[in-house]
Parts: sequence; structure tokens; C-alpha cells
Amino acid sequence: MNERHQPAVLTAGIVVLAALGILSVPVGLAPGFALLPIAVVLGLSQQSKLARSLDTDGGSDLRRRRLTIATILTALLPVVYLVSLPILGDDWGTDATVAFGLWFGVLITAVYFFIAGFNTPKRPAIAD
Repeated sequence: MNERHQPAVLTAGIVVLAALGILSVPVGLAPGFALLPIAVVLGLSQQSKLARSLDTDGGSDLRRRRLTIATILTALLPVVYLVSLPILGDDWGTDATVAFGLWFGVLITAVYFFIAGFNTPKRPAIAD
């Protein structure tokens, strides 16, 4: 694996583990929920490796922007759910599947931006 691609693959792996952990419960695989804590532990244990690999030029601005995007997307989750409530019924047709896919996509993107923002290093303090 290329040294430049390692942080992206690691972040994507953490997000996929978290997504599988969250998605396993509605599907009926309750033991799969254990993947979520594994993703959290992996993200926290590899935080320094991810932080060192990221560019620190404009780090504080990039960190703030990523965390802001994660916050906005997290706030959109209940909105997407409430908007899709009228189309969710007893039988899941194409429209309900698309609504769930949209909600799940927003969730995964919010988690990704949160992890990326959390792991983006702050701009080093300038000495006087």
C-alpha cells in the first residue's frame, strides 16, 4: 500500500466497520453491533498515525470546516427521517428503500467527516 493512500484506506476502513456495525442491527444480525466499538477503538488507537499523515497547513481551518460539515449532516438526519416518514409504510417499496439509502448515506458521510475532522491536526502555535 502506498504511504499516501494509507490514511485514506484506514479512515475508510473505520467508517465501513462503523457502518456495518450500525447496519447489522436492523438487518437482524445483532452480534454485528460489536463492530461499532471495534471501529471506535481502531479510530482512537490510530489517531496519531492519521494526524501525522495529514497536511498541517491550514489545519485549524480544515479541522473546523470538517467538524462543521459533520455537525450539519448530523442535524440533517432527523430532517431526512421526518420527511421520509410519510412514504415509509408496512411494505418497503423502491421509494422507502431510496429514503433509507439517503438517510444511511448522510449518516455515513457525517461519521466520515467527524472522524476526518477529529483526526486533522490543529495548526501549530506560532512562537513570538
